[in-house]
Amino acid sequence: MISVDEKSDCTVIVLRPNRSLTWRQSKLFVLLVGGFCLSIALVWSLVGAWLVLPFAGLEVGLLALITYIVSRGTYKKQRIFIKDDSVSVQKGIEKIQEEHVFSKEKMSFVCQSRNHPEDVRQLEFRSVNVSCKLGDFLNLDDQNTLIEVLNRHSIYLRELKENIRLEM
Repeated sequence: MISVDEKSDCTVIVLRPNRSLTWRQSKLFVLLVGGFCLSIALVWSLVGAWLVLPFAGLEVGLLALITYIVSRGTYKKQRIFIKDDSVSVQKGIEKIQEEHVFSKEKMSFVCQSRNHPEDVRQLEFRSVNVSCKLGDFLNLDDQNTLIEVLNRHSIYLRELKENIRLEM
């Protein structure tokens, strides 16, 4: 998901992954599926198959862990600040974990060539000794929107061809 806020001195582009569930809905999902699984395990343990309980607990624990990891990943955020002479990128989940500042004249906006028209690109800003990947989590439509917004600010995409090695 992309949101653009254009101000007089700076344009801010915020990149976020698309998410289908909020954190509250994810917890409700784990509660419902985990409760169902544990209730079946409880019935089996009352019948005498008590060994089912630890495995059901392990299953619910893994479901909760995986749901947490996936849900946390959907809260990633990248902010791109475009000013007259510089571009800065901030990355993080709850707070800024990484920040890169590029001079507009010394940077390039590049992507690797795609094998298929429906493949997503690997977009990145590059400078002499710094590179910063953009929107690893974006779908193809969001990537195209990002490219259009950057083009409006005179930051043009350059597609890199794969290095071809000739072996003899």
